[in-house]
Amino acid sequence: MTGHESGHTDEGSLHSAHYLRSMAEPSTKRPDMVVAGLLHPREIAQFTALCRETEREDLKGLRLRVIAYLASLTRLADDDPRIDIEVARRIGSTIAHVVDDPVELDATDRALLCGAAEYFLMSNDDGADLRPLGFDDDRRVLNRVLRAIGRDDLLLD
Repeated sequence: MTGHESGHTDEGSLHSAHYLRSMAEPSTKRPDMVVAGLLHPREIAQFTALCRETEREDLKGLRLRVIAYLASLTRLADDDPRIDIEVARRIGSTIAHVVDDPVELDATDRALLCGAAEYFLMSNDDGADLRPLGFDDDRRVLNRVLRAIGRDDLLLD
């Protein structure tokens, strides 16, 4: 049951929803449109909620969380060869590169990048990360975000 069904709402979700409604961007940068046809409706809603207003300084903290997650995954992959650690590393390093890149991201781009990073950090997303091909959905989401923010040069195959 979601917060809306139970009559309760999460303050972060309300803030995200308000921010997304207030963005005057073309539909190609709307979070739900970025991942349309890529994820199931439930995952689209999850991704959209993860795309929240993010300052440049906040991205650096998010980068640190991605690096810590990769370290944790690396330890797990030592004991579980089913974890596709190479794809996870490529996703994490690409997120870190975009955060570190001096190219200025506008508010919408930062929100989308935040959504992609947070989606990657969720281990219970559509792809159940800790199984074979578990990071494939994360890679596809990141690729869609990279296209939306004009960073086709960083697309992952």
